[in-house]
Order: sequence, then structure tokens, then C-alpha cells
Amino acid sequence: MGLMMLALGPGSIFYVKADGKREEEALLALEVLVARNFETNAT
Repeated sequence: MGLMMLALGPGSIFYVKADGKREEEALLALEVLVARNFETNAT
């Protein structure tokens, strides 16, 4: 992933483009992260 930081305010709209063998998987993972407000279950 080539993204290090993305500074957006509440309600901002952004577009993401993925290209590669696992692009659908990557976009789904990003969608889940956004839906969870970037909270993960990392231990």
C-alpha cells in the first residue's frame, strides 16, 4: 500500500483506486477499516 497518511475532516469524500491481482480484497479491507473508524483488533 502506497498510502502513509490521509488527513480528511469529518464528512469528507474520497475516492480509492486499486489495481492488481487482489484489488477487490484490498478495497474490501479498506472499506471495513473505514466502517470501523480505523479501529483494529490488533494485540
